[in-house]
Amino acid sequence: MKNNSCRVFANAKINLHLQVTGKRPDGYHNISSVMQSVDLCDEILITLNNSGTVTTFTENKIIDGENLVTLAAIALLKESGSILGADIVLKKHIPLSAGVGGGSADAAAVLTALNKMLGEPISKERLFEIALSLGADVPFCLEGGTQKCEGLGEVLTNVKLSHSYYVVLVKHHQKRSTGHMYSLIDKNLCGQITTQRVVQLLEKGDLCGLKECSVNDFLKVSNDKNEQLEICNKLYEGGAAFSGLSGSGPTLFALFERQPEEDFLKSLREEYKEVYLCKTTNIGCKIADDN
Repeated sequence: MKNNSCRVFANAKINLHLQVTGKRPDGYHNISSVMQSVDLCDEILITLNNSGTVTTFTENKIIDGENLVTLAAIALLKESGSILGADIVLKKHIPLSAGVGGGSADAAAVLTALNKMLGEPISKERLFEIALSLGADVPFCLEGGTQKCEGLGEVLTNVKLSHSYYVVLVKHHQKRSTGHMYSLIDKNLCGQITTQRVVQLLEKGDLCGLKECSVNDFLKVSNDKNEQLEICNKLYEGGAAFSGLSGSGPTLFALFERQPEEDFLKSLREEYKEVYLCKTTNIGCKIADDN
């Protein structure tokens, strides 16, 4: 951070496990999941000013005011009592509408950076409440690392990941309606909740066991299930130790204990438009001059 400006990096997330446990009276859904931060990140530059308004840009274009970055900044400034405004420049690297939390990560990074720029007037507990008001994945992105996520996704329990892993992401088509996919899950709610077993396997580094135990309820009801499983199989053929669907999709991910071969990555990129190589990380966002 320098003077009135701050650069922050917002990390994407993947769901190593995701079960929907029920529909709430308010229409939202409770989940039982394990989320993991990865170091594929968006870059955000925030500059405070005296305008009293927030404007977000990307590629020299102003973004609609309803985007999560702008809403996060407005909420933080209002909660802090500040009369300042901000210009925010967003440089995207995380794929859009991909099930890897790009918008949520950006919102969490803005909350973190702005709070620090203003002298941290807002407590961590209140920051998490603001995060949840913006979206169910934003609290996780605020905390980052490896977390068991329950409730809407805001009840977090830290998981001690035994190893760091290389991660390959493959986005193979446009995102389907998450609301529609939840409605399909509502008709098929069943099965034992295995999240705690997944946590134990991750803490032991047992990815073979994880392959047998982990599930994603959205994969079960996906119209693209056959193609998605085919991609998972290709990732296994390339040396993956574990592969699955992130969020409600469409992105597939794979954990590798060693860096994947370049020829394998090249073959994936020839077949699929969006392929990313990254690593697991223990942080959700990072301010540029933080150690």
